[in-house]
Formats: sequence, structure tokens, C-alpha cells
Amino acid sequence: MGSQGIDQRSVREIDCENNMDRLRNEKRQLYERFVIGDIIREEYAAHTSALDAELERLGHIYTTISDYNEKTAPDKTSIEAAKAALRSNMLTQELVELVIDRILIFPNNRIEIIWKISGFANRAHK
Repeated sequence: MGSQGIDQRSVREIDCENNMDRLRNEKRQLYERFVIGDIIREEYAAHTSALDAELERLGHIYTTISDYNEKTAPDKTSIEAAKAALRSNMLTQELVELVIDRILIFPNNRIEIIWKISGFANRAHK
């Protein structure tokens, strides 16, 4: 569960998985072509090596994204506090401390709230 959504994995994580699946399918098809004699051993080895290198690279990217998403995912207490805040007409001090990182006040009475839970304000308006 990444910082992009409480109940869903990040788009980048899913894209990475899809790309790895595509490469695994290419590798399987390449092997089938080798077995039936469509390509020679050297061609098979060269293509397999390139696919393996790309799969390894994507694997590292996927691990990095997953680790980041896990570290930045809100904990259960924060999620429950956010849900309570959405149901409430006013925030208690406890809720403020759980869901708000800081409040910035600009000229012309413009206020910007920096949420501890990524996308909280976007979900609040839906």
C-alpha cells in the first residue's frame, strides 16, 4: 500500500510488474522459438542475456518502489484518524496532530495544509 493510495498499490509498482511479466513472456516465447529451431543457440543466448539484464534492472526498480511505498504508507491509526476527520465537522487536537503536518498561511488569506497522509485532501473532496 503506497503513499499514492490507501487501498491500492502505486501505478509505478503495477507498471513495473506488468513490464516484468511482458519480459518473462518474451523470454518464454524466445525459448519456444529456440526449441522448435526458429533461432540458433547464439541468437537465443544473446536475446536471453538482454532480457535477463532488463528483468534484473526492473526487479531492482520494483524493490525500490515497493520499499518506498511500504515506508511511506500511512499506519492504521493514521487511516482511522483520517476517516474520523472526514466524518467530523471539526478536528480535535489529536486528529490535527495525526493528519496535519503543517499549515502555511500566505498573503491574501490563502492557506495551504500539508497533510501527513498523502492525497488526504484529494480523497476528502470525493
